[in-house]
Amino acid sequence: MDCFESALLGIGLLGASVYTSFVPKEEVHMLKNMLSGDALNAYKNINKERFTQYFQGLALGFLLVILINNFYGDMITNSFHKTTLFLLIVMSVSLLYYMMMAKSDYMLNHITTEKENKAWLHVYKTMKNRYLVGFLLGALASIPLSNAYCKM
Repeated sequence: MDCFESALLGIGLLGASVYTSFVPKEEVHMLKNMLSGDALNAYKNINKERFTQYFQGLALGFLLVILINNFYGDMITNSFHKTTLFLLIVMSVSLLYYMMMAKSDYMLNHITTEKENKAWLHVYKTMKNRYLVGFLLGALASIPLSNAYCKM
């Protein structure tokens, strides 16, 4: 994979992750205020589980990058290319790990009213859209960076 591709994808995935992490609190508070005690506890537990799975995936990605760097680190001489390629590996492993890991519970199992359903759907769509927009913004940001640093 060349420098431009690794920059586009690596920085794009980083942008997606960062932009999704900073969802406005009002978006989530609206849902949390509608949930009953049991559903709110389930939400907190599900959120904690997903957070843990995401960071386990990051840790696994970092371990993989360390192994790759030990065996193949000298093959890429451009430090920007190496950094964005390693970023791509870490973010991809984290995403795949998160998607493949079994989930113990789902919010849909705890939503009982139409209002809760609409609030959950709103939060879900917001997160999905923020991930896509974050990826696009990160990918766009990578273009001038890769033009500046990939040719070195």
